[in-house]
Amino acid sequence: MTRIFITGGSSAIGQCVVSELIGHNHNVTALTHRKSLPGGLPVKTIGGSILEPESYKAVALDAEVILHLAGLSHSDIPKQYDDVNTEGTRCLLGVCAPNAFFVYLSTRCAHPDGGDYALSKLRAEQAVMSSGLRYAVVRPAEVYGTKEGEGIDRLIQLALRYRVVLDFRQHGASAYAPISVDEVVCFLVEAVEHQRRDKGVYTLCAENLLTANDICRELTRFRRCRHFVLPISIRWLEVLLKLQIPMPFKRDQIARLTVPKSNDLSVARMDYGFNPRPFSEYLHTLS
Repeated sequence: MTRIFITGGSSAIGQCVVSELIGHNHNVTALTHRKSLPGGLPVKTIGGSILEPESYKAVALDAEVILHLAGLSHSDIPKQYDDVNTEGTRCLLGVCAPNAFFVYLSTRCAHPDGGDYALSKLRAEQAVMSSGLRYAVVRPAEVYGTKEGEGIDRLIQLALRYRVVLDFRQHGASAYAPISVDEVVCFLVEAVEHQRRDKGVYTLCAENLLTANDICRELTRFRRCRHFVLPISIRWLEVLLKLQIPMPFKRDQIARLTVPKSNDLSVARMDYGFNPRPFSEYLHTLS
């Protein structure tokens, strides 16, 4: 039985991870913020903010593994990303035991040119890597199946409803490498339990990149009705946002589409046998 402290336990991914870890007979304490964990799980909870380390210091110091999932992904105030994602991570690192194993859920778009969110996650990664702790930094691509109606899930929902796949374009079509929430959860649990590498950075993404045209072809094939691609210029979206015209997404989400991203699965495959499922299989279940 491993003593595990998990932040972001009430998130979609967090709830699934907590359930799995409890099922594996680990001793789990979860930090929750705004939302509570579902009843029935034998897990200790601490309500509070990642920015208030005194409230969870004793538990973090006692934990053998820290699983850091808490983070801010959507905000109209750029500074909030740095406050929560970067400073929150530093607060947590400051109260960990020196022999703890630290698992950090980052993003494949962590990059200095990826907008405020991506930059805050990159800085948080750098804090983890310079902490002196053993760590696993996990960088998932677009995650589908969370039932939160965001990101790639929202793109597919619109396609299913209107038979139109949005194609965000800047110097060519945007490409996606989506993976399922189940694959992310499974990988996180494996990283917590087996700790294959003292300092590991893992990209989790689909084997093959998909454009809007690829998604459109798959939906047309599986649903047996014609779907269409609607090109949308990212440059024009940026102009509309500057004019403060209401949009269904945040400014930094545009930057995440175009920032350079790694597709190297070799370390995840070598250490944990990560083998992503084709996104087409998921699309088939929706038809």
